[in-house]
Amino acid sequence: MSRFKDLISSRLSSRLLLLMTANVIVFLLIAASLLLSFEQIGHHIGQTTTKHLNNAFKDAVEMQRVAELLQRVDTLATMILARDDSWQRNRQKLEDELTAYVEQVEDRETQHSISAVKSALSRLAKSREAVNHLLTEIQANSAKVRWEISAFDRWINDRLTDLRRQQGEPRLLRRLLTWIGEFRVGWLNIERLQLEQHAGYLTHGLEFRSNDGTILTAADELNSRLNLPDEAASALAEQGVDIQRSIKHYRGSILKLRDAVAELSIRLNNLQMQNGMALKRTAQHLQSAPDISAQTIEEADTILGTTKVSIISVVLIVILGNILFTAYFFRRHVRKPLRQIIKSIAEVDGIGAMVDSSTHKIEGDEWAIISYALKSMQSELSSQLAAIRNSEARYKLLVENQGDMIVKLDSEGHFQFVSPTYCDTFGKSQPELLGSVSPITLLAKGQGEQGRTMMDLYRPPYECLLEQRSLTTKGWRWFSWNHRALLDERGQVSAIIGVGRDVTDRKQAELELDRQRSFLHTVIDAVADPILVIGRDYRIKMSNSAALKSFGRDSEINPSDLNGFCYKVTHGEDAPCKDSSHPCPLHQVLQTGKAATALHLHKTVDGERTFELTANPFTDSEGRILGIVQVSRDITEKLKAEDRIRFLAHHDALTGLPNRILLRDRFIQAANYAERAGHSVAVLFLDLDHFKDVNDSLGHKVGDRLLQEVVVRLASKVRSSDTVSRLGGDEFVVVVPQAGVQGTSEQIAGHILEALSETFHIDGHNLRLSASIGISVYPADGEEFDDLLKCADTAMYSAKQAGRNTYRFYSKEMNQVNSSRLQTLSLMKQALDNEEFTLFYQPQVEMESGRIVGLEALVSWNTHKLGRLRPGQFISLAEESGLIVPIGNWVLHQACRQVSEWNRILGCSVPIAINLSALQIRQSDFTESVLAALEQSKLPAQQLDLELTESMLLQDTSQVLKTVMGLKSLGVNLIMDDFGTGYSSLSYLKKFNLSGLKIDRSFITDLIHESEDAAIVRAIIQMSRSLGLTVVAEGVESIEQVAWLKREGCERAQGYYYYKPMDAQSTVEVLKQPLAGAKHALER
Repeated sequence: MSRFKDLISSRLSSRLLLLMTANVIVFLLIAASLLLSFEQIGHHIGQTTTKHLNNAFKDAVEMQRVAELLQRVDTLATMILARDDSWQRNRQKLEDELTAYVEQVEDRETQHSISAVKSALSRLAKSREAVNHLLTEIQANSAKVRWEISAFDRWINDRLTDLRRQQGEPRLLRRLLTWIGEFRVGWLNIERLQLEQHAGYLTHGLEFRSNDGTILTAADELNSRLNLPDEAASALAEQGVDIQRSIKHYRGSILKLRDAVAELSIRLNNLQMQNGMALKRTAQHLQSAPDISAQTIEEADTILGTTKVSIISVVLIVILGNILFTAYFFRRHVRKPLRQIIKSIAEVDGIGAMVDSSTHKIEGDEWAIISYALKSMQSELSSQLAAIRNSEARYKLLVENQGDMIVKLDSEGHFQFVSPTYCDTFGKSQPELLGSVSPITLLAKGQGEQGRTMMDLYRPPYECLLEQRSLTTKGWRWFSWNHRALLDERGQVSAIIGVGRDVTDRKQAELELDRQRSFLHTVIDAVADPILVIGRDYRIKMSNSAALKSFGRDSEINPSDLNGFCYKVTHGEDAPCKDSSHPCPLHQVLQTGKAATALHLHKTVDGERTFELTANPFTDSEGRILGIVQVSRDITEKLKAEDRIRFLAHHDALTGLPNRILLRDRFIQAANYAERAGHSVAVLFLDLDHFKDVNDSLGHKVGDRLLQEVVVRLASKVRSSDTVSRLGGDEFVVVVPQAGVQGTSEQIAGHILEALSETFHIDGHNLRLSASIGISVYPADGEEFDDLLKCADTAMYSAKQAGRNTYRFYSKEMNQVNSSRLQTLSLMKQALDNEEFTLFYQPQVEMESGRIVGLEALVSWNTHKLGRLRPGQFISLAEESGLIVPIGNWVLHQACRQVSEWNRILGCSVPIAINLSALQIRQSDFTESVLAALEQSKLPAQQLDLELTESMLLQDTSQVLKTVMGLKSLGVNLIMDDFGTGYSSLSYLKKFNLSGLKIDRSFITDLIHESEDAAIVRAIIQMSRSLGLTVVAEGVESIEQVAWLKREGCERAQGYYYYKPMDAQSTVEVLKQPLAGAKHALER
């Protein structure tokens, strides 16, 4: 056998030497190929250098692009004070382009300089926004000052009206009225200076020299006018606080604007500096481009030479390493394995000696010697193989008669053996299955629970148990598999033995049981009320989702169920319930064996809640009570709702005051006591003056808040024994028991009026309010509550007729006034059907030429019972009752029809003016009514003037705004009526694009005496001429008034001096009369 080993070794060594020589030749060829490649590399480097030069030129183009962007930045900076949206859009677009360029460019310094320009531009934009915001704030403050001046003016007019009604001395108020007129002109001058400053900024930019110092001086001077040295100072100090505060805010905004403009200028200079630095950097980059290109070529040549030397060295090292590796490899992986094979063959019994004795007879190479040795070994092993087969046949017989399925798999999961039972179960033959992949392999590769279980075969203890559902010849069946791995001598899995058993019947029984449990849990969880199953030991055995949601607040409680003692989970207590007011349902069920109910306070995740508990016993098979099933129903909200219903049955929902039912009960109690003690009871009926204006102008939310504040003040001014009630809307009733003489109720009424006269501060609004109070007394004015309430209501109406903000005691004479009012209202409801209304027309005259330039339609009511009534005698009642809407609609259609007929007959086009009421303009279909009147009468829209009052526009509701805009779209003219008596706000003239205004007749009466009224009229005329508005003076009755108005520049007038209101026939005769050879046509 030793000669066999030496022969194989010597022949393998010679072959190894030949292989090493061949490797050396191969590596030399590789080296030659690398040297040839170097030449090609040099060529490619030249191309690359050229490419770099081209890139340098592209960089130059990019720098030019940067220069263009920076130039656009500089251009944008010069437009900084533009107020339109184009500057913002251009700035945003330019910032986006700068951002995109910064993301594309790779040069760090360029990125830094462009980013600096972008940041400076962003800061400049913020400063610009601050300046624009301050300009807007100045406009808002200016509007607020105008509103406060108008409010003061209105207050003076209201006081003047009251004094005239009471025939008092109006000297002080007329002086204040003159002062407010001059104050208004001063404020208009400040607004003009502000507009000039704004225009200067827009025209000359930040270099414009601001006139804010002049504005501030004018504001200080105007503010100083609030300090009057005589008796007017107290009235001004009381009413002018809001004006002074608003002027102070306006002055502060001017100072802020000056600082903001200065900061804007600084940031503009900073932007220009950053822009210049970026342009300088761009120029330097362009100058360095040629040097960079030359340096790139020189560095490329140096790298090429160095790379050649490095590659040659590496090739030589690789060749030497390959030679050493080849020698080691053949020594380790060829020669040594062959020696082991030969040694193994020799160790087989009888083979080694046979091979040694026959070596000299073998011809050929070493492989022939190995082949001869293997054949010799085969004959030796044949006898051993026959014995193994006999043993295998006996084992196979045992396996094939086994009722369970048996399989054997290799380590890769391929079938090596399947039992007949397996084949019969799945309807496949052994040839089909052997060598195929077992489903077990697919499970082992899966990510599910079964896949993780099968992986136990490849780690200790190398076995797994699993249940699997498979499709068989009998349909889907469940199988229980027990797999065990067989390990080789290295501890690796070499095979897998599996034994399977059909467990379908057992599995179906388990699944049916699980379905029943799931159904029961679903039913229990579907119950909205918490359900707890509690054992005799007070421990919770089971719960539903509602219970977990209500009581699962404790961190120790399992998130999927409630565990622990019931009293700890539901009550947070450490012991069972023992209180008689909270009896334990478990105790009751255990004692009686019957269902029990109880009310408990439970601690839930939402706090303490009241539950109605129903407990039923559950028993075992022998009827012993094991515990209770407790259903808890949360009745907290139900109890609260019942309390709320009981409260609302006797109280007002908004204010919480007693309602009419509870008020009646309180009155009966007070009346019974008064009858026994000989006292009297007063009933005060209170109605808030003009409260509807608050709701219409500021909304019902502010109105509700105002009512709640009124209640607070009422409560503070009555006694604890008095009852304050809200009947609805803005009506309140106060029952005053033990009123005694009139002084008690009169004192309470005075305190209430005084409290309500103070300013209300509601959601940023400063509101002034007053009330009218009527007082009736039990038993003098009546003994029944409803009668006394009616008497107090009548007295309250009398207080309103007396000018509001006062109180009146009921008297029998008031019934006559109220009866007359009701009679007038009843007759008015039939007036339209009876055709009792008639239109009169009063011309408007151009004072310079005397021509008629317009007509105003006035409605008159001729009733058989009351005679002819002027508008002032029934219009207010029509507005209160809502009849003004159909009456106004009739006036609109009748006037349009009449004027259209005059157009056809006379050939002229005299405009017709019609007064509108607040109720009309709030109607959603009013615009359609105007359009219908114009279309039916064929009257041109520009010939119709609709007169509005400031109180209508003050409502500022969405419906009013929609109606006004709709009227403007029709082409009719909107005129401001009674200008000067209301807020006199310029914002309405601008917002609603009014065509003209009419000066109220109350200012014309004392015009010629150069009174305060004269100053007001002069200011209105000047303002109208500045705004391009047509102005008409109403109530002109003397030649002196005409002369004064013409001297001040007023062009049109209306009044008895020219014409009284005339019926249609008289109006036609007047229009037919020639004047200076021309028809009475309107020349706008």
